[in-house]
Amino acid sequence: MKVFCFLISMAGLLFLSCASEPEKVPEKEPEKAPEESVTEVPAPEKELARAKELRDLVVRYELEKIAVQEFNSAENHLKEGEAAYGKDNEAAKASLERAIEGYRAVIKAGYTQISQKLKDDVERFKGEADELKASAALPQEYKTADGSYKKALEKEKAEEYEQALAGFTVAISLFRNVRDRSLEKKLRAERSLEEAKTGIANVEETAKELAEAEKQGGAQ
Repeated sequence: MKVFCFLISMAGLLFLSCASEPEKVPEKEPEKAPEESVTEVPAPEKELARAKELRDLVVRYELEKIAVQEFNSAENHLKEGEAAYGKDNEAAKASLERAIEGYRAVIKAGYTQISQKLKDDVERFKGEADELKASAALPQEYKTADGSYKKALEKEKAEEYEQALAGFTVAISLFRNVRDRSLEKKLRAERSLEEAKTGIANVEETAKELAEAEKQGGAQ
């Protein structure tokens, strides 16, 4: 009987122990902070190409001699952009954009002086072509040259100085070519005329000699 009571007591204690033990709640893993997305800045290829293109235009017309300070500043920005290129593309892009602005400032500063010289050259070659009646001798080529000149003047009016300078340069080349080819055609025509005159003179001389010979033969 005592053993039975002891077992019942132990069972009761075990039951109370299990009932009072709190249920374990699984611990949540700490949330990971979202990884910052790093956007890679692409190499500023267009900006580098544009800066070099404008620099070539400046040097071609020697505009750096007119706007020295602006040119030197643009040169420094170009060097900075090239040095950072591929290493810090964001900084490279910023430097190259400043270089582009600088070269444009140089072009604007020296435009009036250089453009007047180019326009004078266009008018000179155009005038020489007109004297040779190039519009009749080479109508299509003359029209192309004249169109290029007019388009350059439109660009100048719109303050698109780079395109204007390039257009005047093209017009000079085209009118020079039209003048040279018109002159060549004129000289060729003159040579043909002289050869024709010489031929006619020779024929007349031969006819005269034959007539004289015939006259002498008849007298004998």
